[in-house]
Amino acid sequence: MHNASESERTNGQHAPSGVAKAAGPQSVIDDPSRLSEKYPMVMPGDPEKVAEDVARVGVEGKPADPKAGPGSTALLLGGVFLALVAISVVVWIKTDWATGLLTLGIVCLGILVSPAVWASLLRARDKKDILDEGNQRPGNSQH
Repeated sequence: MHNASESERTNGQHAPSGVAKAAGPQSVIDDPSRLSEKYPMVMPGDPEKVAEDVARVGVEGKPADPKAGPGSTALLLGGVFLALVAISVVVWIKTDWATGLLTLGIVCLGILVSPAVWASLLRARDKKDILDEGNQRPGNSQH
């Protein structure tokens, strides 16, 4: 019979029932695959209840799309930023470095002062707060 080494027995598949698994990554930065756990793309629960909760927590009333989670908002804003940076690179390639740098500066300034960007970030934070509030309740239940 083959005797498994300690590393083979504790890899999670062959570990004896009394042996605790090693603690995994503690943050999303350590394990990016956990990003959708912390910032889901879709809000769980009934859309009407989610809309009411967002209106209660946020300052902008009911959202147009209550099922869109904070992850989808971050993905959308990140995609827009990357597309605008890509446009700046194309301008740099087609013209000269100064024009490309100026375009990039205007893009970054436009994003920083855009009320739509800040409103989207605040709405994503409101939805994240609702998720965190639901996770702190007894039984880990959502509204």
